[in-house]
Amino acid sequence: MRRLYFGALLLALGSTACGPQGRGAKTPAGQAQPPLSPVAVSEEAFATEAQRVLVSGAPSAERSNLLAGLVRRQLHRAAARFDEGQREAGLRALTGAFYLTRLGELRPEMLVGGGPALKAGADEHARVGDDGRAETLYGLLRGVLPPSQERDDVEAHLRAIARWRTDTSAPGTAQYQGTRQRAAVGRALLVGTGKTLEAAREELFGWIRQSMTISSREAPITSPFERDEAIEAYRALRAGAASVVAVYLRHGDPRAALDALRQGGLLEGVPQGLRERLERAASDNDPQAWMDLFRLFDGAADDDGEGAALDRSLAEGAAWGTAVELYRSSPAELRAAAPLALLLVRYGMPDAAPPVLTAALGEHPTSEDLSFCLGLLLRSLAADDARGDAASAARTFSAAGPLLGRAEQPGLTAGVRPSSGQLRYVMAAIAVRAGQLREGLTHARAAIAREPTAEAVLLLANVQRQLGELDEARRGYAESVRLCQRTSDLGCQVEAELGAFELERDAGQPGVAEQALGRALTSALQLQRQASAPAAQARAERLLARLLDHYGQRAASRAATRRAFDASRGEPQQFSATALDAARRALVQGDLTAARGALERAVEVNLGDEDLVYAALWVLLTERRLGITPDGSVASALARVSDEGTWVGHLAAWGRRKLDDAGLRAAARSEVQRIEADFYVAMARSRQGQPPPAELCEVAKSGGIELVEVGVARDLCAKPLSPTLPSDARLP
Repeated sequence: MRRLYFGALLLALGSTACGPQGRGAKTPAGQAQPPLSPVAVSEEAFATEAQRVLVSGAPSAERSNLLAGLVRRQLHRAAARFDEGQREAGLRALTGAFYLTRLGELRPEMLVGGGPALKAGADEHARVGDDGRAETLYGLLRGVLPPSQERDDVEAHLRAIARWRTDTSAPGTAQYQGTRQRAAVGRALLVGTGKTLEAAREELFGWIRQSMTISSREAPITSPFERDEAIEAYRALRAGAASVVAVYLRHGDPRAALDALRQGGLLEGVPQGLRERLERAASDNDPQAWMDLFRLFDGAADDDGEGAALDRSLAEGAAWGTAVELYRSSPAELRAAAPLALLLVRYGMPDAAPPVLTAALGEHPTSEDLSFCLGLLLRSLAADDARGDAASAARTFSAAGPLLGRAEQPGLTAGVRPSSGQLRYVMAAIAVRAGQLREGLTHARAAIAREPTAEAVLLLANVQRQLGELDEARRGYAESVRLCQRTSDLGCQVEAELGAFELERDAGQPGVAEQALGRALTSALQLQRQASAPAAQARAERLLARLLDHYGQRAASRAATRRAFDASRGEPQQFSATALDAARRALVQGDLTAARGALERAVEVNLGDEDLVYAALWVLLTERRLGITPDGSVASALARVSDEGTWVGHLAAWGRRKLDDAGLRAAARSEVQRIEADFYVAMARSRQGQPPPAELCEVAKSGGIELVEVGVARDLCAKPLSPTLPSDARLP
């Protein structure tokens, strides 16, 4: 874990400086401002318009109106993340909205329509004890609310924060001053005005002065209070001057930081390296100085240990401010644009990163520069995919069109990694996981045209199968098998042959289906014999168990599952996959013993909330299908899961009967969630030995082909097929 020592780090940095660059002027604080006419910035236009605002801070009515529209749009994005139960992502996006503004730029008109984001952010900051930001956001929220009960509640929150400050520390102590400075700094980070910066500066000075008094005492520490005072004093003396600097750098003003240090008598105590870089940034707009300052504070933001010298949120604010100024100093240099692009992804504006990078690449980028840009794009898409935000991924991918075009130029393709084909495949997979099959089809074809991998061809075949393009899907499965064989990827072969089996089974071609299943079994047995690493062993056994279920070999399937569990011990991801696979197959087979066994293992290893919810629900559905009284294991597992706003929380609430069918459907926020809701509502009415409900078979035809639930629906709605185990199959 890194520790930040400002003097040592800065003295170690190189002193090379680039030539002077012109800087955009800033709007003078306190200057009379004309009324705003906010531009209506669409999601599609956000990327390019954000780049326009970030590249120059030169004041104009046009820029102010555009900035207002961008802030409004970003507040809307933040509200959406909070609404989806993604509190951390919501806070990041909300912070991004405020970070778009600098000293004197935030106007009340920008917050119109932002009430939901302000309230959610204030509530979350209050929950984690960040009273400065909570108070700031509640205050801004109060300004946009009409007289109402909601506004009265906000007033009550503000009074509670004031009481908390009074009750938790006494005036004249370092802890009291620390609480006051953190609140003032929190306000200055979000709302940059002359008043908030002056207040933050004075509270920081008071914190440092009080701590100097305490540190000069030589009496031994005799109580917990004195120990806490000493810790607070140590923090102030170690990071006080850097905190003053960071407050001003959040707004890109190193000259004001130097003036504040000089006014507080702290300048001589600041390491020479830091002073020099502040001077060069202020006087010459020196890109190297801005880069050094960015690295300094970005490194501090990464250090969240107990010994961290600088408050994390303060370091993050300074890192953002220096990244913006670094970009403005040399917008045509990738080295200067890269830090800002990285932070745009972090603060919920990933679609703005590609225009920033594209403008910095020039006409003849190197393969190394393109690799960096596409690597950042890949990480951004992966983050959106992890949050289930396919819309954000699609916007970012669209904004990255020029980047991909550069990477596809003759002579560059071979040296760029990740390649444009890989990026297009990732986007295809994201679209398919979101149930957007037509979009996935388009991206998959584009990926295959540039890089025909087995994974991309298999994905395309799966989509074509679901869309009813059966002949194309057949050709795709065959081509995927060929490509898998070329790379000796037996697992891939099994997956492709399984896809072909299910296609022919559902198309009423039992003979052809059985042939595909036999080929899959042959490959799976070979894979099972060859697998050596635990992860490979677990995957091989899961595939084998799935195939053996199709052959009706229950005992052999259960044995393969046990081997998969044994192989995945100490491999959390593999263990989770094995537990879910076992519970899923048990649901299809109506095997309650196996289903409960999988859930028991999941609970034993403390599986994460999301995986645990699904494992528990599949046991619940198995109990209902069989008409068997619950044994309490499902209720116990679901009780571990919080139901505070997330989709898995809603599913858990439905499983505990705290949410009815209509409520579950109403809670769905995406196409995939709606498909899941339909599945669980339909399965709750399914009974073993009876035809599956028509609603369940509609789920089987839906666009959610990456959902386990759709696979279950397919298996239950498929025509019965009883293939014969090949005579030459030697089961382990």
